Amino acid sequence: MISTLYIDGVKLDQFKDENISVISSVLDIKDITKNTTDYTRSFTVPASRLNNQTFSHYYDFNIDDGFDARKKIDGEIHLDGIVFKTGKWRLQKVNLKKGKPESYTINFFGLLVGLKDKARDLELSDLNLAAYDHDFSSTFVYNGLTTGLFSENIIYPCLPKKRWILDTGVNTQTETTSNIALDGGDATGIVWNDLRPSLKLIRILEAIEAKLGVTFSRHFFDTSEFANLYMWLNPDKENTIKGNSQQVDWDGGQLPTYPGDTWMNWTTNVGTYERDGDYFYLQCVITPEAGFETVDYTIRCISNGETFSELNMPSGSAGTLVADFQSSAQGTYLVSFEVSSQVDFQYTSLLAQTRFTNPTTATAVDVSTGTAQTLDGDFVISKNIPKLKIIDFLKGIFQMFKLVIIPTAEDTYYVNTLDGYYSEGSTIDITKYINWETFDVERGDILNEISFKFQEPTTIANLQYEELNKRGYGDLIQQLYTDSTETELLDGDSFTVELPFEQIQYERLIDVQDGVVSEMQYGAVIDEDEAPANPKAHIHYAKRIGQGIKAIGFINDLGAQIQIPGSTGVWIPLHGNDFTYPIYSTTFNTNPNEWDGVFMEKNLYSNHYASYISDIFNIKKRTFKYKAVLPLRIATKLELNDVLFIKNNYYRIDKWSYNLLNGETDFELINSFETTINPFTTSATNITTNYEAKDELIYITNLNGSSSTIVVNDLGFGTAWVVPVTYETSATDPNVLTFEIAANTLETDRTASVTVTQAVTGATITIFIYQTLQTYYPSFDFTDSRNSMNIATIALRN
Repeated sequence: MISTLYIDGVKLDQFKDENISVISSVLDIKDITKNTTDYTRSFTVPASRLNNQTFSHYYDFNIDDGFDARKKIDGEIHLDGIVFKTGKWRLQKVNLKKGKPESYTINFFGLLVGLKDKARDLELSDLNLAAYDHDFSSTFVYNGLTTGLFSENIIYPCLPKKRWILDTGVNTQTETTSNIALDGGDATGIVWNDLRPSLKLIRILEAIEAKLGVTFSRHFFDTSEFANLYMWLNPDKENTIKGNSQQVDWDGGQLPTYPGDTWMNWTTNVGTYERDGDYFYLQCVITPEAGFETVDYTIRCISNGETFSELNMPSGSAGTLVADFQSSAQGTYLVSFEVSSQVDFQYTSLLAQTRFTNPTTATAVDVSTGTAQTLDGDFVISKNIPKLKIIDFLKGIFQMFKLVIIPTAEDTYYVNTLDGYYSEGSTIDITKYINWETFDVERGDILNEISFKFQEPTTIANLQYEELNKRGYGDLIQQLYTDSTETELLDGDSFTVELPFEQIQYERLIDVQDGVVSEMQYGAVIDEDEAPANPKAHIHYAKRIGQGIKAIGFINDLGAQIQIPGSTGVWIPLHGNDFTYPIYSTTFNTNPNEWDGVFMEKNLYSNHYASYISDIFNIKKRTFKYKAVLPLRIATKLELNDVLFIKNNYYRIDKWSYNLLNGETDFELINSFETTINPFTTSATNITTNYEAKDELIYITNLNGSSSTIVVNDLGFGTAWVVPVTYETSATDPNVLTFEIAANTLETDRTASVTVTQAVTGATITIFIYQTLQTYYPSFDFTDSRNSMNIATIALRN
């Protein structure tokens, strides 16, 4: 076997006896912040004539335009002429002996190295999301609340920064509480500017791809589990919505330069000030035009790209912002002023510029003016998105769903869940290539505590939940003991996943007057003092539901009350992907669903971590370290998701390394507990639904969309009321089966069974669907006198 190394298309000379091992590890494809996928440890190549030319005699710094070791260089590793690995090379050092170069020390890395470098310190606010900017007006908020904007990519979910109540007998609105019942009186309803929007996560991901110049596969990101998620737009530590802004345009007065002075010079509304012992003092006056006296606005002085001073002005008066550079250091200052507002705003401006040779003696005064300017008060997505680095957002998403990332080409990445990635692997028998003379069997990693955490709660309901349960809503913390007495922890380590996101606990409202449970669920974004809270980035599902049981009002920007039609509905924030029996949720724990009180059994842990964790705790789990000599046909195609068959046992690859000199392979393997490879299993075999017409979803591993056969079986009530729909691979999730269930108009419950047959293996699954008749049924609302999740109230409703 001949190994060949190429750097930037040029073949490198190699030492004939140099051991070079290429290492592939599952750990590296699970952490997006890692700088490696495949990699080699440091090794040397000779300082031959060819290599000296390739590395441009790097040891001689006097050479102009030489080799640039500050960056990694594209390259490949070939085995007998076949491409084995593609990635990048790094030159670490030149090794000299008696003043002459002897060798170069280099490393090889897989293609993932570029992703973290590209993201650097960029934040979500650096993304171009201008396509979703919109007027912040009661019309747009109403449409966002009831139907959605931009094809439901922007919604205004029920997440106000105040408490809501539903009381058909009280006509009140306060600074901290809104009565949203239409029948409460003419002053009650959802106040339009109490809401702020949410943006679909997939749109954020697309903006990241455009910003970084990368492409992620849609194996996971096109699934309904991800594609229906939203992020609430709330920049940390900000209670005011940041609208549009514009530079103040000085088009009148003494511009651009005061006669005889060079210390101030205005060009394109930016003043250049030379601070060399003198001081300068600026006063910017903004005066609202007629008809805009009620608009809130902000004036900022920007110095060298940073906010130097800022003034928030309440409606109805002119504002004067002072920028005093008396104590500023010497240097050149590029100064401008900008005005921002949440809504449309028109104003005129004036700038008084004063220079002092000392703190008391003014030597120059200018007065500049600006004619009327119009500011469009858009809701600017980039200014209101949570403060979070792009790489931290990506890492959080990858940890949340236990995703793997594998480069497939320059700036192109395969992304999938670990289970999904494993399901695509092949089974390879390598029994005859194993060196049976010596191998090790180790106990491997053992865990005694697992923790899945969101950011510390800041909102009242979650703070109370944490106080009662010693963990935040959605968190999962569990210690593992040697036996049922729970006196001795397993001999192991802890495993912690902490996401950069925060949970907000929701509440389903009941009418204070008659105790009737409404179709309204909301999340109060307030702290324990009932002041507006500032949670970290919050990710949620949302669905629209009609408000037919209790009428809901809406207060527009004229202060007038309008009714939200019951059939129109509003966007309700959810932790699960549906109101009842969700098959996905944004929690790790089996928390109660605020909508109906039923525990959410299908969650992030059960869907993405359970099999991984259960394998770790299996008493039969071992780590096997084998040596083998693989033929090229296997070595060049082996992937980390392949299952290895060795002497009638199956193994998952944890890490493997391939020696380019002699072809020897070192394996770290974990015995697999899967009863079958590519299992055919379902998230549930029973679906119970009420009388209403609706879609019910169920997840089936390796369903593979329309390639499976689905038959509805008649159990005495016909089959027309259950219509199964499978998704094509290119559409969304090929493993989700949707049942379109018609309304039950019978005076009895009805049942059907569905048989699903996998095309490849012939394996079958039977699912029973139970639909109740239209009758009274209990719904649960966990509330106390302060509307917190402490006491269960059961209400019967039709």
